[in-house]
Amino acid sequence: MIVPTGRASLRAMGIFLAFGLLQMVNCLTALAQAADAQMQSSYVKAITTFYDPNGSAPLSELAKAEWKPLEGVLSRGFTKGTCWVRLELLPHSEPLVLRTRPAFLDSVEIYKLDSELAAQGTGTDPSLILVAQLGDQNLPAEAPHLLKLNGVFDIPASSEPSTFFVRLRSQSSHLLLIDVQTSFEAASFEQAQGLLLGGYIGFLLTFAIWALAQLYLSFDKVIATFLVKQVADLAYLSGFTGLMGVVFTAFGIGTWTDRGFSVAVLFVVSAGSWFHARLLEEFKPHPFLHKLLWSGVAVFPLGLLLFAIGQTQTALFTNTVVANVFPLIALLCALTTTAYKEPKGEAPSISKFQLVLTYTVFAVSLQVATLPALGVWAGQELALNAFLIHGLFTSLLLLGLLMTRAKQHESIRLEARAKMSLMEQEVRILSERRQEQGRFMAMLVHELKTPLSVIRLVLGGSGIETKLREAAGRAVKSMSDVIERCRQAEIVEDLDLRTSKFESVDLNRLAIELIDERDMARRTKLDTRFPVAVRSDPTLVKVVLSNLLDNANRYSPAGSPVTLRLAPEVQQGIKGVRIVVNNLPNPGSLPDADRVFDKYYRHASAQRDTGSGLGLFLVRELSERLGGWVLYTPPSPDDPTLSFAVWLPVSAPRQEST
Repeated sequence: MIVPTGRASLRAMGIFLAFGLLQMVNCLTALAQAADAQMQSSYVKAITTFYDPNGSAPLSELAKAEWKPLEGVLSRGFTKGTCWVRLELLPHSEPLVLRTRPAFLDSVEIYKLDSELAAQGTGTDPSLILVAQLGDQNLPAEAPHLLKLNGVFDIPASSEPSTFFVRLRSQSSHLLLIDVQTSFEAASFEQAQGLLLGGYIGFLLTFAIWALAQLYLSFDKVIATFLVKQVADLAYLSGFTGLMGVVFTAFGIGTWTDRGFSVAVLFVVSAGSWFHARLLEEFKPHPFLHKLLWSGVAVFPLGLLLFAIGQTQTALFTNTVVANVFPLIALLCALTTTAYKEPKGEAPSISKFQLVLTYTVFAVSLQVATLPALGVWAGQELALNAFLIHGLFTSLLLLGLLMTRAKQHESIRLEARAKMSLMEQEVRILSERRQEQGRFMAMLVHELKTPLSVIRLVLGGSGIETKLREAAGRAVKSMSDVIERCRQAEIVEDLDLRTSKFESVDLNRLAIELIDERDMARRTKLDTRFPVAVRSDPTLVKVVLSNLLDNANRYSPAGSPVTLRLAPEVQQGIKGVRIVVNNLPNPGSLPDADRVFDKYYRHASAQRDTGSGLGLFLVRELSERLGGWVLYTPPSPDDPTLSFAVWLPVSAPRQEST
């Protein structure tokens, strides 16, 4: 599989954006064509409206109602009442098409006034004849190929004036736009609407493809939520324009359209809140405002709960209010960001001017879109398409911000990759040097052992004075000790306890053996009253104990007593053994308590003697790796001796190599 590089990704983004801009031009062209086709027919005499707050006015009383002129879009917001529109047509010699929008309305009933019955003055309901039922709750179960994106009703030619009554009932916002068109105008409108819808979908898909390409390169939470937002926008678009009804009906589930669009309405607001909260999080807005923005995500589950208990209109109204308010909160978040004030760290990829400008356009455009839905103002057809126009241009602005952000993140990734490559190279060089050092140390140890053995052999012969023999023996032993410490330090560097063999170690026996090896029996008191054993690596435990004894033997006055105590001890509920070595210090040679366990540390007074400064370092390293610890206690007025205490668990844990 070939993974695109950063430059290839940017080129792909440019291609996607160019394609999206082309689709936007197509959308605007189609919108202009649609505007020409949607002019009201010259056969319309008057359009008036009447609002029945209870929704219970009988058909026979409509003639007595107070009808008001209707211009543009009927907007009543979320109401439990019923909206009526009376359409009076002049005689027309050609068939007409009555079109109702938007497509998401629940139920639109069209009644025709029977002029003959009305002239007789019967005053009975049959003077109004139900001729059509539109809306997403009345989608046809048969002939889905004849289904239009909007509700349409064909009006035959008539030499007489005619009157139609349109009754709107809906759980969603009471928005209604009625067009009366000739057949030619209707065909032109549908062609333009199809082009507009195709361009819009192509535009949103461009954004979604770009987001998928970015996620393919590397996962990014903001890009991921942007992709979710684009999916939500597509779902909302399909329901708003009637495409959802066409698709669902084609699959025989047309009755799901009403519920499907209601869920899409909740989803688009919740997804939008999620995306903007994620994006603004990087700019560190005011904490309270940011949490308030995050709360918009709860609209979706809250709305579903209200749906479940039958409060559909309450859920949709609450959702629309949130859609109206949260862009203003997002704008306040953009205004209160603190990321630009921080002197250290990476500067935000987007300037504050860009951020505030984007969210200003976002807030203003969504106000224009939601206020008609809330019944605050009606306006013309712009009010009906404001949601779509808002989604189009704000998505373009957001894509620009995200592309700028992605470009900076790509630069940061490339820089980090270069640094990582340099670090890996340095680590490789250090590893090679260390391996070379280890090989050198192994060679040195091997080469020195043979001459030291020869020296020991010579010293064991006759003809050499006793004092000289003893001094040379001590020097040889010191050299051997230094070499052994260096070898042990190398082992510690590469130690991996997963490969160690854990056995039961009898500390009493081990202590006696080490004391005898060092000829310390006359000056060392072994204080142990219990059988003391641990299950651990016997070689490492021996190194710990031998270094403690060597340190006490070397750095204490000759012939002074050394005490070795072994006793069981529980630490934090874990069974273990405490090993304590006490000895008198040489005059003026107390070690620095802060450096006593440092590698190669030796007190100034000890520099005259041969040594490596590795003994206590090994004690600390091995004790900790075996699951224990070591503690140094200097002399005090009550106790002139210094002590080193090591605690080891009875069962040492197997640790990862470091």
